[in-house]
Amino acid sequence: MRITRTPAGITAELWERILADLDPASSTVNDYRKVLNLMHSAGNGKYRILTMTTEEAAEYFGELDQRVENGVLSANTAHRYKATLRSLAKRIEQSGAVEGYNNPFNGLLKNEKRPRTEFTTDMFVQADTVQKIIRILPTIGTRNRGIIEMVLYIGLTPVQIQNIRVCDFHRLDDGRLALDIDAGTFLEHGIKKPEESQLYLSGEPIEFVRSSTRGITWRYNGTFIFMESVSKLLYAHMPDIGINDDTRKFFLTSRHHEYTYRALHHLIREICQEAGVEENITPNQLALTGLVNGWYLDHTPDNIYSSWERYPIPLQQTMDHIREQLPEEFLKSLSFFPPKKR
Repeated sequence: MRITRTPAGITAELWERILADLDPASSTVNDYRKVLNLMHSAGNGKYRILTMTTEEAAEYFGELDQRVENGVLSANTAHRYKATLRSLAKRIEQSGAVEGYNNPFNGLLKNEKRPRTEFTTDMFVQADTVQKIIRILPTIGTRNRGIIEMVLYIGLTPVQIQNIRVCDFHRLDDGRLALDIDAGTFLEHGIKKPEESQLYLSGEPIEFVRSSTRGITWRYNGTFIFMESVSKLLYAHMPDIGINDDTRKFFLTSRHHEYTYRALHHLIREICQEAGVEENITPNQLALTGLVNGWYLDHTPDNIYSSWERYPIPLQQTMDHIREQLPEEFLKSLSFFPPKKR
């Protein structure tokens, strides 16, 4: 089978040779391609995995660290990008596909264990500010309202918002809409094979990513179910939603471009200005606040609100860390109910 969708900066023949023992459609190959494309597009094309030096590799890792500082990437995502690049470069080195090639990322990842995020109250949007934003949502248009509500009531990250496709929605028998979402990855410690995993055997919606000495990394493919009033709002925006198999992105900017982090940041800034909010709120702050709110809504007794079919394990792990580090009183102050749709 011929490997397609070759990343920029490398020939199809060389790409095939490097990945000769892998399934071309596997998540590993997709991760290699994605992370390599990101690096090759950075710095006006100055970084090239086949020719870069250790100094250049360290410089690029520094740029990823800076994006974490700026709130564009999470620490876990930056670490995953680094580990993926190192793994790909090791594969290039061991394959012999490039004569004399040495892995430029060797020795740059000092901490093999992903650092646990330290959560502080300033990483969230205060409750009174959220209420100001909620009050103006009916005035900002269906598309923009849909984006902000999915951030505030589900906790979707900027990347998840960007990746939603029209075909990711489907209809339930009772007419409500459901949305399939990549809810992230998590590590199941001590498990070597999928058939040894009780999570896998019990039917959790998980997909094998990789195994290591620490255990198995799974991807959690969650399903979020919208309550009737929200489903009606989505139907009004797109009558054939849920049966439309269009693979294009669901959310597009006013110029019909796909959303980027910068575009989402600009949208939130405009909404804050209209709501009379002076703080410079980032998409990641709003998403983290939405994660907390969504968790409390999902765990409300006799929940009548939109909810996950099964609450995703990666999100639960994040919430566990947040609840360990911050007072329950503060976190409950971030919980708010959806307004009734008219």
